[in-house]
Amino acid sequence: MRYLLHLVCLLCWIAFLAWGTSRLQHRPKAPAPPVGPPASGACLTPAQKQSTPHLIAQREMVANWRITAADLTQPPPAGAPANAEFAGKYLACKVGAGDPVVSSDLRSQPQIPLTDKKLYLLPLRAGEETAVNAGTRLDLFADATANVSNAEVMAVVCSSRCEAVLQLTPAEVELLKPLDPSKLKKIIR
Repeated sequence: MRYLLHLVCLLCWIAFLAWGTSRLQHRPKAPAPPVGPPASGACLTPAQKQSTPHLIAQREMVANWRITAADLTQPPPAGAPANAEFAGKYLACKVGAGDPVVSSDLRSQPQIPLTDKKLYLLPLRAGEETAVNAGTRLDLFADATANVSNAEVMAVVCSSRCEAVLQLTPAEVELLKPLDPSKLKKIIR
């Protein structure tokens, strides 16, 4: 009797394992990852951009780079967007020199991450916006010594005039408050 009970338990166990194996083999497969445009906020790889209308980056550019016509060239085949369509817009993702740039890489305004630092708008003189852009580092002088050193430009915004958006410590902002920002000397690093 005892052996019969063990045999029944063994047969039940074998049946249970067979049922579990069958369920694992016939379960629905996980859906394949989506192919095509990335999720909102995601950046396409250069390979993914090749099949869409694009322009070619002339230099390495970081996120929030304000694009000018000189930053991009048209690839040899026809059908690429015009440089003017991209000029004045901001990159959402970092782009390397020679990489394709597509319309999904662009946004109309820069997006500056919030930190414990303060934003400071530094007026740029006419033409300085071609030398100063996101990722540039500046030293700011009112006289012979630097009031602010190695300040990173987060973006350049332009309307009637262009201004560099800097993130500075509260102490640096206090140093610059009594000064006329349009008269500050800038050294680009």
